[in-house]
Amino acid sequence: MADSIPVVLICGQVARPFIGTDAFQEAPVFNIMSSCAKHVFLVEEPAELEATVRTAFEIAAVDARSRGDRCPERCAELGRRISRNRRPSFPRFEKRMELLGQAHVSREKCAAFYDMLRKCERPLIYAGGGIINSNAAGELREFAQLLHIPVVTTLTGIGSVDTTQDLSLHMLGMHGTAFANYAVEDCDFILAAGARFDDRVAGKVKEFAPHSRFIAHIDIDAAEIAKVKSVHWAHVGDARTALRDLIQEGKGFSKDFPSGWLTWAS
Repeated sequence: MADSIPVVLICGQVARPFIGTDAFQEAPVFNIMSSCAKHVFLVEEPAELEATVRTAFEIAAVDARSRGDRCPERCAELGRRISRNRRPSFPRFEKRMELLGQAHVSREKCAAFYDMLRKCERPLIYAGGGIINSNAAGELREFAQLLHIPVVTTLTGIGSVDTTQDLSLHMLGMHGTAFANYAVEDCDFILAAGARFDDRVAGKVKEFAPHSRFIAHIDIDAAEIAKVKSVHWAHVGDARTALRDLIQEGKGFSKDFPSGWLTWAS
């Protein structure tokens, strides 16, 4: 749930006549799962099974592809009867996805981002699972190469950068590489892209990136911004779109970061 990974969970239940009677091995699946599931189903008729399973996978797949919601409730569970063999409509959710998918980083916000970056000497990108979910690995790599900024990733962000390249510092956090954590400790600018400052990464939050003059954050979920770590610049939207906007506005950016930082980082 916390890592926003789509899941379709299929549970067994007691025979239909015994549901609601506290029968042996009956489980209140709906009550258990409703707090952490995107949608919950109860299949009561064999004829409903195929349509319900297809709908469950469609909901999970659409949520994963949409990049309009980092909401981790990707579970389809037993608990509600499906009366019609079609995918239910979620107009508010779909509208929110549409709006977030259209959210661009304005030229003014791009300028503010590069103004902060220009004032720093040891920048670092902290990439999370949101890069994978938004299919933004190509944009992340292009962005890092364009600006010559090293990258650390979370566990769910692995694969977003080519680990054979000099700018890759691999995974950070308590199970990550020592040099990735040293880079976070020493950097003076950090861009968190599709990452949530998880405690396995940030540890003691006040001591995370202690020398950073500026922290920037890109996330699909507005609730994640400044939830754990205060930031100086933020954008709520699709990571792929945001990085494309920053790449476009950054093609004229010129800054020679100290060779010592890039050499040490690589």
